[in-house]
Amino acid sequence: MKEKNTTNDSKKKSTIGIMGAMIEEVALLKKAMTITNTKKFGNREYYCGQLYDTKIVLVFSRWGKVAASSTATTLINIFGVNTVIFTGVAGAIQKKLNIGDIVIGSSSYQHDMDARPFFQQFQIPLTNTIMFKSNSELAEKAKKAAKKFFSNITSDIKQTLLKKFSIFSPNIYDGIIASGDQFVSDTTSKNLNIDGEEVLAVEMEGAAVAQVLR
Repeated sequence: MKEKNTTNDSKKKSTIGIMGAMIEEVALLKKAMTITNTKKFGNREYYCGQLYDTKIVLVFSRWGKVAASSTATTLINIFGVNTVIFTGVAGAIQKKLNIGDIVIGSSSYQHDMDARPFFQQFQIPLTNTIMFKSNSELAEKAKKAAKKFFSNITSDIKQTLLKKFSIFSPNIYDGIIASGDQFVSDTTSKNLNIDGEEVLAVEMEGAAVAQVLR
């Protein structure tokens, strides 16, 4: 899970944008929210309404960095959100991660960005940026929410389903998440660690969303 605040005023009340790159990642949120309006832009449906008394816009962004960044831009420019939460599944890079664990992205980078020799590997061209850091206050709230969910997980997920995927004692981690427009199925063929720091997980959208929100 990745979070980024588009303003330094964390106390300002506004609409929160929630994105997922797969239909399944937004389906439960859509079911739980009260939808007051649905708008369509760029072949995407933006569900406007409330989730647990919070005003949100929920959208299925589709796969990849371009699709996700385009969707984030619409959330900001059309719907005026100042906070974006990107949520979904990711591939585990570290062996300590198991199915069902939650990873809070403290920072992210684009592992397929390589404009050498003009720029350093992973650096976004014409910027000094490699790593995009998430909003620490929001990340801490995400941890608390994850702990609360795990404390009563069987009320939301059937025990038989948890057992099917060997989810017995899920953990919460925070760390680096890598993004790139490719499936990574063999970590031995691609070194995703950066500057000696461990990368916890890899997916296809988060760091591109963070670049839009920078």
